[in-house]
Formats: sequence, structure tokens, C-alpha cells
Amino acid sequence: MELRVGGVVEAIMRTLPTLVLLSLAACHKPPATFSDALLTDVATEVEASTPRAILEEAAASTDPTPRARAVHWLLRSEPDDAWLTVARFDASPWVQLAAVDALATRADPDAASLRPFVEQDEGDPMVRLAAALALPGPDEAAREASSAAWRASSSPWDRAPLALAAHVHGDEEAAAPLLAAVATGELPLDLRLVRALADEGPPGMSDALRQAQSHAPEELAVALAAAQLALGDDQGEAPLRDAMSDDAAQRMEGLDALMWIDHPAVEGLIRRARQGASPLVTWHADLLLAARRGSDSQRFSDAMQADDPEVRRLAIQLASYALTRSSDSRRAAKDARRALLDGLTDGDAAVRGAAARAVGELQVPESEAALEALLVDESPAVRLEAAGALTALLSPPRP
Repeated sequence: MELRVGGVVEAIMRTLPTLVLLSLAACHKPPATFSDALLTDVATEVEASTPRAILEEAAASTDPTPRARAVHWLLRSEPDDAWLTVARFDASPWVQLAAVDALATRADPDAASLRPFVEQDEGDPMVRLAAALALPGPDEAAREASSAAWRASSSPWDRAPLALAAHVHGDEEAAAPLLAAVATGELPLDLRLVRALADEGPPGMSDALRQAQSHAPEELAVALAAAQLALGDDQGEAPLRDAMSDDAAQRMEGLDALMWIDHPAVEGLIRRARQGASPLVTWHADLLLAARRGSDSQRFSDAMQADDPEVRRLAIQLASYALTRSSDSRRAAKDARRALLDGLTDGDAAVRGAAARAVGELQVPESEAALEALLVDESPAVRLEAAGALTALLSPPRP
């Protein structure tokens, strides 16, 4: 049976780096016992429950992280948008972003559903930007709301995402303040924004990013350099080369930042990260090369046999990435899909949760039986992702 990726590919490609580098999204990450839904809470024995019941229970949680994941899956799958109002008025930007991402996966995103997230006067700037980016085509209402918002904003931190949202929808006056705000380096620690600056920014963005490097928080340096490289500015390569020669954390961050870039220097930078690296970094580099090239895909199977659960988690993340790149290699697609299916029965709960999320987002039909078994998994995070994935898999395609 063939893998059905349909309209989810673009949304996954946009959000995957943000999911992988969740630590950079600190402005939206809620204080939570769950932390992220890919991580585990206290393991417990549970009685069988329906996917819908599991999702509704999580959607009623006081913890915004499981609430966000549940709302995301419900909006992906429900025949009506009863949960849309719940998401719009949720106090957590994390929940609202999850809702916007779910709406963005639809083959023809509904402007009427997305526009209210742009227009909310006191809304989080990153939520408003995400909704603006997901809107199909220029939208006058989104332009007016975003234009008024960036003009009223008092700091570059807010002005950059709001001005970018306005620029995307045709506000010609937003370009100059957007570039000025970016150049200050006072930006949210959010990969969604940095990537959007490269993908959707006005002419002159490369210069603004170069200036931002001198002022931005250290946590943004690698992401900003990657955005420069994506824009064809070779000056972005030097900070990335430095990151690839630094400690393991810097190398891992650099590899994640390269995931969405197509530039001649990328493969050389990935190979540089392997030199004298720890085993985890070496695995990351090898899997990233396999995902990008569509070759050496046996590395996914090899990684799923590794003793280190962090390696197996990387295999799940990079196998998902490989499938979104639509490689012409049937062998690569088969090996990547097999890694995801193997992950559903992994001994580590975080790996099982990551695999369940991935097969749900990609709608891998062979995963149904394994997902049903995970509905009684000892980890509440795994149960949540399995319930959401099953609901998405068994629901009719959204219009």
C-alpha cells in the first residue's frame, strides 16, 4: 500500500525543524509536566479507551502541551470545526499554534478559519504570523489587521513577525520596518520566524540578517546563519562551519538548521560535523545525508537497531523528513517507512510517541494495527499521539 502524503507535505516541511529544535521555541513552550508530547509522563497501566475519548480527555487538560496536541489532532480529523472556537480562545499560544498548524495541513486551507487568528488584537505575534503564512493567497483582511498591529507594536520582538505577516499579504510599507526590526537581532527564539524571514522576506533581508548576527541571542546565531545561506548569502557559511566544529550540542543544532536548506555548501557542512564527532552526532549527520540524498537509506534500519534511544529517536525524525522530501528512490521511501513502523513497537516511550506522531502526520496506512495497540500504552503521551494518529488515519480527507 502506498504512503499517502497529500496536502500535509508542505505543512510538515515548514514545521519539522521547529519540532526538532523545540528548545529554540522557548517563547511558546509552556511550563508543563508533559514537557513535549513526544516525551513521557509517569507510566501507568490503563484500561482500553477509544481514540476520541483519549483526545477529549487531553483537550480538557490544564497542561497546555497535551491540550495542544489533542486540539491539533481533533482539528485535523473532525468533520466540523467545533474545536476551532476552543482553540481560538485558549489562553496558551502553544495551543493556538497547534490549531493553526492543523488547519494548514488541509489541501485547501480555509481562510475563514485562519483569518480570526490573524485578526485577534491581543494575540501572540507568532500565532498571528503562522496563520498569515497559512492563508491561501493575498488576504485584504489579514493585511489590514497585520498592518495595524505592526504599527502599534512597541518592540522589534513583536514588530518583526507582525510586519512580516503584513508584508506577505501586500503591505508595501511593512518592508522597511521589518528589515529594521530584524537588524536589531531582538527576535523571538522561534525557528518558524527565522525560516519565514528567508522564505517570505523582502529584498534586503540578507543584509538585515547579517546585522542581526551581531546583536541576536546566542541561541539564534546558527538559525540566522542558516537563513542567510538559504538566501544565497555565502557569509552565512562561516558561522555554520564554526558550529560544525564545536561541541556536540552546537553540531546537533547546526545539523537541524540545515534540514530545510538547499545550497551547494550544505553537504560539505554535514560531513564536517562528522569529523571527530560523538556517536550521536555521527548518526545525525549520516541520517540527514541519507534523507537528503535518497541513498544509503539502510542507515535508517541500522539506527533503529542502536542501543541508544536518542539514536532511534533521530532515525524517526529523519525518516519523517526523508518521506516529506519526495525522493524518487523507492528503496529510500521503503526504508524510511519501515523505520517509522518499527518505532511504534520500540522499547522507549519517547521513540514510540515520535513514531506515532509521524505516521499520523504522514498517514501511513500500514500503521493502523500498531497504533491501536498503543491506545493502552503505559505512557499517556504515547496514547495521545496514537489516538490522534488513528483519528487522522481513519477520517475522510478534509476538503
